[in-house]
Amino acid sequence: MRIGLIVERLVDSDASTYRHIVDLANELARRGVRVFLIAPLICFCLSAVHKNVTLVKLPHSRFRMARPLTMVVGIVRAVRQYSISVLYGHIVGKVLLATVVAGFLTSRRTVLWHCGLDTHEREELKAGPTMISSFRSLAAYVIRWLLFIVPLRHTTVLITGTEEMKYTYARLVRVPIDRICVVHGYVDTSLFVPMSGDERRRKMGYTKDAFVFIYVGRLTEQKGVSILLRAFASAWNKNPRIRLLMVGGHPHSPAAETRRISEYRRMADTLGLTDVIRFVGSVPNQHLPECLSVSDALVLPSPVEGFPRVVVEAFSCGKPVIASDTPGNREVFGPELEHLLFRPKDEDQLACLMVKLSEYPEAGDLARLVRQRALEMFNLETAGTTYLSVFQRAIAA
Repeated sequence: MRIGLIVERLVDSDASTYRHIVDLANELARRGVRVFLIAPLICFCLSAVHKNVTLVKLPHSRFRMARPLTMVVGIVRAVRQYSISVLYGHIVGKVLLATVVAGFLTSRRTVLWHCGLDTHEREELKAGPTMISSFRSLAAYVIRWLLFIVPLRHTTVLITGTEEMKYTYARLVRVPIDRICVVHGYVDTSLFVPMSGDERRRKMGYTKDAFVFIYVGRLTEQKGVSILLRAFASAWNKNPRIRLLMVGGHPHSPAAETRRISEYRRMADTLGLTDVIRFVGSVPNQHLPECLSVSDALVLPSPVEGFPRVVVEAFSCGKPVIASDTPGNREVFGPELEHLLFRPKDEDQLACLMVKLSEYPEAGDLARLVRQRALEMFNLETAGTTYLSVFQRAIAA
């Protein structure tokens, strides 16, 4: 089997994305599959890939106006060489259309893997033709239909990370439900392991009795950062032992990251949290286990969430998580951990959970429970078997 895995980019700065794509490619390669990682921009250590994984760089024209055409031509040429073409992430538009058309012309199969829908996209799909109110909105609707809806409906298999997203695609995009597969995400459970963070905590100035919450992700309102800061302020007033470590920013723009950290630091100062919140910026994915080792629990306040990979990474490190009660989070938590979910945007409930968890007497039992869930449900070996069966099904379709 020859699999062409097409991604937008493969660079070290895209920490989590880069890491788990390469991990899956290596896992499939160890099973004898020839994997071709295809992207217009490739920049990472070649020693990170298995010998059965080949890197293919798409053509990149010096002329900006010609770049879309050269990329499409490169994809059409590439698709002819593989048993199946797999598009990862939010690759839509010309890349998705080109791959589907190329697959049709060459009798090759195409799979779209984990293409999520944000709140804005869902609202537009729900509105349908009723959103048309001008020539510009008509043009936008036609373009979306040609470059998004039509290709999605004609992919051989659509892979998504949660049951909720499966039925969302079936309802809003009208993809036949028998062509949608749910495959949960995964983490490298040999990298994300429980480890002692006592020395790192000491260097960061945390006392032994401090309970450190950690946030990992982009610093945006979409991720609920303001909700978290206000809820933390309320929780800190009830339990002054708690601390908050903010990891993340804007991985593709140092200037934007600096600006956002400054904005949220000013908000923390206004709330009187200057000495209890620390911002450390973006961290490479391979160093994230060290950051998690400093903490006692992770907080994920985003009101909308697909498959929450950072939750599984925290679970694998033995860290309990407080998260918003979204369908994706609920699937990952399971019935035994759903008491750690709060209503999206409910700052009071989030603050209450933070206080309760910081005073929870059976922390060791909770750490073992979340680690075991990560090992059983979200390990790379299980994911490799599942993805391979989906790809084989697509080829046989």
